[in-house]
Amino acid sequence: MRLPISWLREWVEVDAPAERIAEALTLRGFYVESIETLGHRYPGVVVARVLEVARHPNADRLSICQVDGGAGKVSVVCGAPTKIRGEESQGMLCSGRELALSDDHEGILDLARVVSAPGDLVPGKPIDDVLDPPDEVLEVEVPFNRPDGQGVVGLAREVRAAFGGRWTKVASARLAARWSGRSDFDLEIEDAEGCPRYLAQVVEGVRVAPSPPWLARRLAAMGQRPVNNVVDATNLVLLEMGQPLHAFDLARLQGGAIRVRRARPGETMTTLDGKPRTLDPEVLAIADRERVVALAGIMGGAESEVTDATTSILLECAWFDPRRVRRGAQRLGLATEASRRFERGVDPAIGSPAAARFLALLRELSPELRAGRARERVLSTPSARTVRLRSTRLRRLLGIALTAQEAGRYLESFEFGVDRGDPLAVRVPSWRPDVTQEDDLVEEVGRAHGYDRIPEAAPDSRGLIPGRTAQERVRARAGAAMRARGLDEAWCSALISEREARAAAALLGDAEPPLVRLANPTSREGDVLRPNLVAGLLRACAHNLSQGAPSVRLFEIGAGFRDRGAAELP
Repeated sequence: MRLPISWLREWVEVDAPAERIAEALTLRGFYVESIETLGHRYPGVVVARVLEVARHPNADRLSICQVDGGAGKVSVVCGAPTKIRGEESQGMLCSGRELALSDDHEGILDLARVVSAPGDLVPGKPIDDVLDPPDEVLEVEVPFNRPDGQGVVGLAREVRAAFGGRWTKVASARLAARWSGRSDFDLEIEDAEGCPRYLAQVVEGVRVAPSPPWLARRLAAMGQRPVNNVVDATNLVLLEMGQPLHAFDLARLQGGAIRVRRARPGETMTTLDGKPRTLDPEVLAIADRERVVALAGIMGGAESEVTDATTSILLECAWFDPRRVRRGAQRLGLATEASRRFERGVDPAIGSPAAARFLALLRELSPELRAGRARERVLSTPSARTVRLRSTRLRRLLGIALTAQEAGRYLESFEFGVDRGDPLAVRVPSWRPDVTQEDDLVEEVGRAHGYDRIPEAAPDSRGLIPGRTAQERVRARAGAAMRARGLDEAWCSALISEREARAAAALLGDAEPPLVRLANPTSREGDVLRPNLVAGLLRACAHNLSQGAPSVRLFEIGAGFRDRGAAELP
């Protein structure tokens, strides 16, 4: 997950440099692999207005431009900073490639298409004052059990807890925003297990166009290619809030309805990547009245994608079961940014703020749009979790003395709800599916306190090693007594032949011992378990005498085995 520091600061008030933020995230389990700097400073480069353009009198491929650079009109030969073919050039007009702002090298960079506020373009103004400053991007490794870290908001929570910062006013407004709409859109959910929640919103008056420079740069910083303002807005919400969205071209949907169902055997569709897909019932599908138009939680379909001709869209904001999305993605061999998030778990409560964020963003990009018919179906919601935390358990696992009040403050920094007392009653937020038991809360307290602050100490092993049982003490005393009388201890195999077992039993007056036979013995010399220790000792004595031992005195402490029948089995 890439985390631009400028985007992070939109959400949380933190003044720490990128290096300290990276260290704090790493200590809390979000390992930062690298810090990348995007953008440059441009000393000596200013904004200029081109007033006139004329052909160079001595070169067909050069032009002479009259330029206002803030200090009056100057003459500049396009393509070189010095005198060329007798014409003095008093400056250099730069292309996008020369400033590392784009790959375009065909002409002069038009700053009005690059900056977010074209009204700030005043001749002579340093270009550093109108371009976005260089940004630093953290490459964060998100633990698999922390799906909330797959969005800027989730990582901002970690940074906020680490530095004690506050949400910005913009962030608070975005998190508090709630989607609303007139519920008169036809929405059918046939697979409630695969899709317990689905929100659909019609948006009319849409004008599809390239995204503004700030949005295109933000997506590029996250490693994504800008497409158009509608698609880019859905991608920005996904990267920011962790909620995948999808926009359908409403005019290309048949029957004016959306159905969430299992795909039918042999059903086909073409996905946005242009590849035909053959589906089966393991795939959760989004369909209109006639055909499948998207793979739920994975990818949309080419037949309903947003194009330059689109004027109305249907926004999808849903919660799909992680197992169903995983199975569908595996069946089709298709992994996307959306499927990876659904597979790990999306916050079931973020849907409404995410839809509201998309609509606000799209309205900013297309002020003339209108939110139309809408529908939300909620068939089930995850139950709220409350987990208790004892201070005794906390001390035992962390090895430090923290009061319940201190532990409560640490948990509240991660936005857990805490009812005071001992044990603490902790309400787990919806975006933390990994916290299910007391030890998970201990881990959270340890992360907040800082594992690096826990002093190193050798563990006290006293009392950890259990003493001998009464049976073990009797065996030890018996063995010591035998050895004191000159006997050697033998360790004999429990597997003997039936002939040896019956002979040994006869010596003890047991004519018909209930033998335990092996179902699949490897040898006839080991087809039963010994009923007593005599057979093994006799075999050991015979072996030692055959090897020339003058005398053999052996003992063994062990178990014999007798078949007591199925009635006495535990």
